[in-house]
Amino acid sequence: MEYFTLPKNESTPIFCFDHDLSKRGYSRAFYELEDILPEGALDYTLYPAYQKLKNNSRETFKSALGDSVIVAFSAIIHELFNNTHEHARTDEKGFNLYPNIRAVYLKFHKRRIDSHIGNYYNKQPGLLEYFDSAFHLNKQNEVYLLEISVLDSGPGLVKRYKKTSSLEGISIEEEVEIIKECLHKRNTSAVGADKEIKGLGLDRVLQTIDGKGFIRIKSGRVDVFRNMKRHRYKAHKTPSDIILYDWLENTPESFKMHPEATGTLISIIYPLDYRIHGK
Repeated sequence: MEYFTLPKNESTPIFCFDHDLSKRGYSRAFYELEDILPEGALDYTLYPAYQKLKNNSRETFKSALGDSVIVAFSAIIHELFNNTHEHARTDEKGFNLYPNIRAVYLKFHKRRIDSHIGNYYNKQPGLLEYFDSAFHLNKQNEVYLLEISVLDSGPGLVKRYKKTSSLEGISIEEEVEIIKECLHKRNTSAVGADKEIKGLGLDRVLQTIDGKGFIRIKSGRVDVFRNMKRHRYKAHKTPSDIILYDWLENTPESFKMHPEATGTLISIIYPLDYRIHGK
């Protein structure tokens, strides 16, 4: 399950499988025995994964990934993966899901901006708008990006929230509103026995990528995104105030009902500042 010893590749997947109560399928990148690692530990356990990404030379790595960026990645990945640990190992009624999969997928992109716009994302208006904005480039006018995706085969955000095994009778608008509930600051990922709040849920992810990144969320029949360079983070009073765009319709006002998918996939684009170290 560990890919860190393999040759460099375009991407690095890190899998966790829930087979049974033995916890045999847990990755050492996220777990110590049965306990999920604290956020600070990911700075070290995931470092080999960043180094294994193809096109990520030692010079590139040192110039583009400063300590603050590694800390940001750890915050994003820990928050999202911790949510799978707490909410995706069981079904909507709280019964163990055997088997199920939870994973983190990392991919390093190094490409010219005009290539992104002209060849890769010319059919997706949301991404076109994202790439048609200011980035820090290297001498070859290339932008460095890290793609972070966290997925699970759990019940999905809406079924978990509604505690239902079916989306029948739930409108696409209601599904989107539930996604917004999950992004709202007051909806925390967990609360301890002493009532201590353990994390700020997906709201913290939005704060971490504010002004830089792009986020896409697929769960149930919803496929939405937010360009955090254009729509900056705000601490909204109500979830309904949160801006999300439909992936195909490219509008925050109407949403297309997509074919239902199991689980949740959250993908983030995070640009790397090549000039951090004077390049």
